[in-house]
Amino acid sequence: MRLEGKCPSGEQTMANLAKHVGITLGVYIVCLSAGMQHSYLVFLGGLLIDVDHYLWYIIKFRKINIIKCYHFFQKDRIKKKYRNKLLIFHSRLMGVLITLASVYMHNAPLILGYIAHIIIDEVWEEWQ
Repeated sequence: MRLEGKCPSGEQTMANLAKHVGITLGVYIVCLSAGMQHSYLVFLGGLLIDVDHYLWYIIKFRKINIIKCYHFFQKDRIKKKYRNKLLIFHSRLMGVLITLASVYMHNAPLILGYIAHIIIDEVWEEWQ
């Protein structure tokens, strides 16, 4: 279902959150079962990456409301009014830095969580 500039319902909001948490949890379980050290870092790369959305929203609109922030980004995904917004954790530079940190620390879970998150954001959203 396409959102035509409307705020998502509470059910859609929860479904989106569940999608990110579910896939990140799945990657975490795979990392744990593979015996990878520091598997908890999947959550850093997979969920906490979205903090940049909230920080940008607070700076731009001077409002501290995570629900309105989420609705803003869902509407802006369609309207693309703020196309050039800086979401530092979603940038290519951050992808390179996370990759380098993962290689340096011999820590695959961090990059796996990050990759899973980016795939969800870029690919899954196109299927809606």
